[in-house]
Amino acid sequence: MINPLSENIYDSSPGNEASAQADTGLHILVVEDNQDLLEMLCEMLDLIGHHPMPAGSGERALELLQQRRYDVLLTDINLPKMSGIALGKQAVEDAPDMHIIFSSGHGAHIQTYVNFPCHVLTKPFELSQIQQILDGFK
Repeated sequence: MINPLSENIYDSSPGNEASAQADTGLHILVVEDNQDLLEMLCEMLDLIGHHPMPAGSGERALELLQQRRYDVLLTDINLPKMSGIALGKQAVEDAPDMHIIFSSGHGAHIQTYVNFPCHVLTKPFELSQIQQILDGFK
């Protein structure tokens, strides 16, 4: 009899459901200076099958963008020292295929301030709203 505790759930062999599920989620860099919101958002994204990486500032996000490729940048607009719009612009210059989502209390009119494709989530937003946007990226 096989001990279920000894089974490697990270086995990448064909037919391994855990591996297949891990490969379907998007890698999302989440930037939010409010630590509680950052943790909550990352937990929500993890629950719906994605791979969030938290960053508490634009500067930290730029460091993380240099270390690996992300499918999506989800950033607050109002960040200390560096705006989310400036961060999004830099991210698109470095990786033109990256999807950008801005979260803001200012509403969808933010799209008029950028010269690259983006989505806007108006705070407060629901999980279904972010899932709908992310589903369009797959």
